[in-house]
Amino acid sequence: MKTSIILLFLLLVFPITTQAEIVLPKIFGDNMVLQRDRQVVIWGRATTKGEKIVVKIAGKAYRTRAEVDSTWRVVLQPTKAGGNYILEISGENKIAFRNVTFGDIWICSGQNNMDMPLNKASDGRAEMLKAEFPMIRLFTVKKNYSSKPLQDIESEEGWLLSDIETAAHFSAVGYFFAKEIFTQTTVPIGIVQATYNGSKIESWLSADVLKTFPELREKVELIASNPNYLKEKKEEFEATSQKKWFEQLESLDEGFKDSIGGGWESPKINTKDWSEMYQPRVWSAKGHELADYSGSVWFRKKFVMPTFFKNKDLVLSLGGLHDYDFTYVNGKKVGQTYNSETNRIYKIPKEFLREGENEIVVFSIHFGGAGGFSGIADQVYLRSADKEDPIRYSLAGNWKFKAGFQLLDSKNIPTYPIFHGERNEPTLLYNAMIAPLQKFAVKGILWSQGEANVGVGKARQYQAFFQSLIQDWREKWRQQSGFLEELPFLYTQLAGYGKGSSQPAESSWSEMREVQSLMAKTKNVGMAITLDLGEEESMFFRSKREVGKRLAYQALKICYAKTNSFYTSPQFEAMSITDGNKLKLTFRMVGGGLVAKNQYGYLEGFAIAEENGKFQWAKAYISGYNTVIVSHDDMKNPAYVRYAWGDNPAANLFTKEGLPALPFRTDNRLYTATAPTSVAKSVQDE
Repeated sequence: MKTSIILLFLLLVFPITTQAEIVLPKIFGDNMVLQRDRQVVIWGRATTKGEKIVVKIAGKAYRTRAEVDSTWRVVLQPTKAGGNYILEISGENKIAFRNVTFGDIWICSGQNNMDMPLNKASDGRAEMLKAEFPMIRLFTVKKNYSSKPLQDIESEEGWLLSDIETAAHFSAVGYFFAKEIFTQTTVPIGIVQATYNGSKIESWLSADVLKTFPELREKVELIASNPNYLKEKKEEFEATSQKKWFEQLESLDEGFKDSIGGGWESPKINTKDWSEMYQPRVWSAKGHELADYSGSVWFRKKFVMPTFFKNKDLVLSLGGLHDYDFTYVNGKKVGQTYNSETNRIYKIPKEFLREGENEIVVFSIHFGGAGGFSGIADQVYLRSADKEDPIRYSLAGNWKFKAGFQLLDSKNIPTYPIFHGERNEPTLLYNAMIAPLQKFAVKGILWSQGEANVGVGKARQYQAFFQSLIQDWREKWRQQSGFLEELPFLYTQLAGYGKGSSQPAESSWSEMREVQSLMAKTKNVGMAITLDLGEEESMFFRSKREVGKRLAYQALKICYAKTNSFYTSPQFEAMSITDGNKLKLTFRMVGGGLVAKNQYGYLEGFAIAEENGKFQWAKAYISGYNTVIVSHDDMKNPAYVRYAWGDNPAANLFTKEGLPALPFRTDNRLYTATAPTSVAKSVQDE
C-alpha cells in the first residue's frame, strides 16, 4: 500500500510525457533541391501545439511554434543557386537533411509520354551510361489516388542524384529536359515526377474546378462523399466486363477446363506430353516450334525450396512477358499483368510454399511477334521479400511448356478489359499526387497528356479542361507557396499517330492539337511541337531526347531569358492572294529561315479548298526567308489552307535549325461539339 502511494505521488509530481516528434512531408529529404531566388515554405507537423520549431539552413535560423492543430511552417528567405547545405529542423527531436542545394525545381506530370522511363526509351539505354549528373536530382511520386485531397504524397526512394541506375527508372522526358537546362545554365535542377500512364485530364483536376462544370458536379460530389466509390465501380466492372472475358477465355483454352487434379495451373497434372524451352527466350526465333505462333502457352518450372528461404515470404521476378500472364505457385495465383511493358514481379506468401519441391506455372497469351519471356537471365529469379537480403535463386534454364489455343485457328479474343477508374475518374490523381505538393516552391510545370482524351467531338471539352487545369494549378501554388507571378507551364502537343491519309481528311487528333496550340498564347505558357516525332503504331513516341530538348527550349525562352532563334518553331501569320489563284503564306518565328525537310526539297502536308469545296493536296514551295506559296491546278479561287491536318500527316516544313512548323488551318469547319459550360475563369482572361 505504501509503495502504491509513493508511485502515485511521483506520477503527480513528475508526470510521464511522450516525446514530441516533428514530422515533415516526404518531399523533404537528403539530396533535395530547394527553389532558388524566392521564398520557400518549409512545413510539417508536431505532436503537440505550441512546440517550438527551429529551422536552420545556409547560416540562417527561422523560428516558429506549432499551431493548435499541431501544424507549423516557416518561410525561408530567397537564396542563390548552389551550395551543399544541411537543412536542420529542431523541436523536441531533430531532423537533418544533408547535401541540400538550391536550384530550379520542375514538376513533370501527365500520362504515358511523360511517364515512360529512360530505360524504355529508344534513345535511353545509351544515355544511361552518361547520366552521372550530381547537380540533377530526381524525385518520383508514387502512383496513387484518393477521393479527397491528401496531406502528403507517397514516395519509395526520395531524392536521388542522377546516375546510371536512378535515371534508368525515371521519366525520360524529364531527364532529357533537366540535362538540357543544366547544360545551358549550370543551375542545379530538381525534377519531381508525378505521372500516371493512361490517365485522362479529368483525374488531374481539382474538385473546386470540376464542380463548375454542370455535367460533372454530381459525380465529383459523389466521389468526395463516398470513400468506397472507386471500389464499388471496380466491383461492378469485374462482375460484368471481366467476367465475360474470362468465360470466353475458359471456353477456348484447354488448360482452364476441368481435368483430373484441376486445370493446367495445378501441380498434380501429368506433363509427359509437355515440351521444354530455355527461359528467358522469345519464341520468334527461326526454327523454333512456336516461331509463327500466336495464342496461349503454359510454362512451368519446378524448384526445390532452398533452406535459406524457409519460412519466408518470397518475391518472384520473371522479367518481361508477351503479352498477358496469369502466374501461379503450387496452384495458387500470385499475380497477373495485362501488357508487355511491365516486368513481372510478384510476391509469394510463405503460406503458398512448402518444404521440398514447389512449382511455378505461367499462363501467357501472345498476339503476334516475339512471344514468351522477353527479359534476360538475371531477371528470372526468386528472392526473399526482405529487400536487404542479397541472395537471388535463379530460375533461368529449361521450363516445360504446352500450347493452349492458337489465335489463327480460334476465334480471336478481345483485349483484356482493365479497370482504369483510378486514372480516369475525376479528381483522383490530383488529390493524391498534386495537391500535397502545392506548398512546395517550384520553378514551373512540365505537362504531357491528351492522348487519353482524343475522340470525335472531344477537343472543345479538352480545351475547357486544359484551361481550367492551368489556371487552377497556378492559383493553388500561388495561395499555398506564395508564387506571385504566373507559374510557367510547358507542355507537349500531340505527336503524329496512325497511318497517313491518301486524301485530306478530318481528324480528331488535329482538333486536339489545335486547341492545345491555343493555350500557348497565354503568358508564361509554352508548347513543344512533337508532330514529327510520332510513330504509326504507337501514340507514345519512343524517342524522348528531342521531346525533352524541345520542352527545354520553351523553358530557356520563357524562364531563362534565352533568345536563340534555335528555340522557336515557325507559326502561320498571314495569308494573301498572289498571281491570281495562288495563296501566299507568311510565317513568323522562322529562325534562320524555312526549309523542306526531305531529300527531294519539296513541301508536303499542305491542302487547300475553295469557299464551299473539298480540301485537296496542294503544290507548295518555299519562296524567300519566311513565305510559302500553295496552289492547285484545278482551283481558280482558293479560299482556305490547312497544314499538317491529320492523325499522322506527312508534313515537312521546318526551320534551318531543325524545329517543325506548327500545324494550322484557316477554316473553322471541324468543331463537332460545343465546349462544356463552366463558370470557371478562362486562363485567357488573366
